[in-house]
Amino acid sequence: MRYLKTILILAAIVGYTHAQEPYSWEKDLHHRLKYDFVRTKEDVVKYIKQYIPDVTDRQIATWEKTNALEGMDLDGKHMYFRNAAPNLFRIDKKCREIKNLKEGVSLSNSQKAVIKNMPEVMAEANGMSHIGAPKRMQVTFTLTVDADAVILNSPSKSFNTAGLQIANIICADSETRRRIDRAININEVCDVNPFGPVALIAAYNDSEQWLDALNTYLW
Repeated sequence: MRYLKTILILAAIVGYTHAQEPYSWEKDLHHRLKYDFVRTKEDVVKYIKQYIPDVTDRQIATWEKTNALEGMDLDGKHMYFRNAAPNLFRIDKKCREIKNLKEGVSLSNSQKAVIKNMPEVMAEANGMSHIGAPKRMQVTFTLTVDADAVILNSPSKSFNTAGLQIANIICADSETRRRIDRAININEVCDVNPFGPVALIAAYNDSEQWLDALNTYLW
């Protein structure tokens, strides 16, 4: 409950002005589409001409009709999905062949991994088992966010610690962090269960076996 209160408080802090309005699926969808459909026809044609210099409006219309090229009318303009043009050369067979003829066929790292590991996985699959030839890998990654971004996460679901009411609030911007700290204290959701921090550290550092067993059960 305290974690939920924290989310609601943060929503107010960072200026979520729609909180007082009735929720509208149509408005929410429209907001999302405006961020995803940002390419104009000129953008799409410019990309396609790298591989098909004499592309025509008729071809564009045909690709849209078959959903190989994703476009839609939005706020009185015909816009295209941000990755519509590159996706065209993945979805449409003839376009894919044209691109491969010009650039050659190159496999992604994930495709290479599948080709290498799938025969072993299939060979070791046993009956209805969902796991075959398990492998353990260590992955290092970085996450880049806006300076004033606020990240909320918690081990409660993955590690079954919901009753301890512990979560993380990560924010690099000192002013936003100060406002969060003030709001949490004003609303009296700043206190944590004394076992919470210990459980959080144990979950992230010492509970791989639990998570592996959970994934085995679920999958």
